[in-house]
Amino acid sequence: MKFRSHILTGFLLIAFMALVLTPSRALAQDDNPDNKPHIQPRNSPTPSPTPTPTPQGKDQYERPPFPGDAQQPGANEAPPRSSDGYERPPFPGDAPAAKPGAAGESSSRDSQIDPNAHVDTSEPEPAEEDDAVLKPWDPHKAAKDVEVGQYYLKLKNYRAALERFNHALLYKANDAEATFGLAITQEKLDLLA
Repeated sequence: MKFRSHILTGFLLIAFMALVLTPSRALAQDDNPDNKPHIQPRNSPTPSPTPTPTPQGKDQYERPPFPGDAQQPGANEAPPRSSDGYERPPFPGDAPAAKPGAAGESSSRDSQIDPNAHVDTSEPEPAEEDDAVLKPWDPHKAAKDVEVGQYYLKLKNYRAALERFNHALLYKANDAEATFGLAITQEKLDLLA
């Protein structure tokens, strides 16, 4: 035990001597061979930037054209304009000098809604059930619907429980828990027919 304390004291003494006797970082700058400060002040004031005038019609920053950029119109050809008067590059499939209202184009003025037209409000007849038509089968969704249906059944929210049990039977036909829950719910709602 005594030996360990001597070792610990020795290590602490060595660490203290290393800290005290080692020259600090600030004193190490005296080792500069040219004896000049590392940072020199400027002899002249900082120049202020002067804006360069840009020629009319040119961008302030020069850059090469990107691959999707519109071609600059020639001196004697006018840039394409849309019907609203703004310049735009031609779209693929644009007819040359196409005007609104031409064949194949639509305008809000072309189509008018007839307020006296008869609207058919009858519901379409349901399609006959075909055994060849695949129905969705997901037992995980069915189990979740059964679980939620049982929760609604405990809360005595029978309409919601009825919907959940029917929904569960869509995803997994002839499911025992869904069928039993549906039977109990229909009994509570007096839908025995």
